[in-house]
Amino acid sequence: MRFLAIIPILVFSLSACQTVKPMVKSSTKKNAIILLDDGVKQTEILGYSMDSNKLGVHEPIIFTTLDGKVVCKGKYTLQSQYMPGRLSMSCFDGRIQGDGTFQVKGRRGIVSYGVGELTTKKEKLKIVFGMTHQEFEARRMALANK
Repeated sequence: MRFLAIIPILVFSLSACQTVKPMVKSSTKKNAIILLDDGVKQTEILGYSMDSNKLGVHEPIIFTTLDGKVVCKGKYTLQSQYMPGRLSMSCFDGRIQGDGTFQVKGRRGIVSYGVGELTTKKEKLKIVFGMTHQEFEARRMALANK
């Protein structure tokens, strides 16, 4: 399964998404890649995640495109770095929303990396955060299929 870097042909218009300054107190900006499968096509969006980089309940998290347009925002609950947590997200101005899982796979210094997943009746959305885009390319198949 190969994902294409197709930002402009999304069914959901990113031009309608707002541009924001970090809305997360003490946020850590990390590389992020959103993988969206709507059952018809698969789309990949390169960007960033901003979160508090802390364990806790209802910690805010935001995903943006490379040029700063908000794609998803929500909250995560993570009680342990070693156990999956919960994720509640709204993406593409509310067109995709729901609950899912959030897991830190490891840390580089103080920056965590991992995967968030949200599945609705029609779409599967996966967010890979904290890896460089080159690292993602090297591990693309494993991350896309998990």
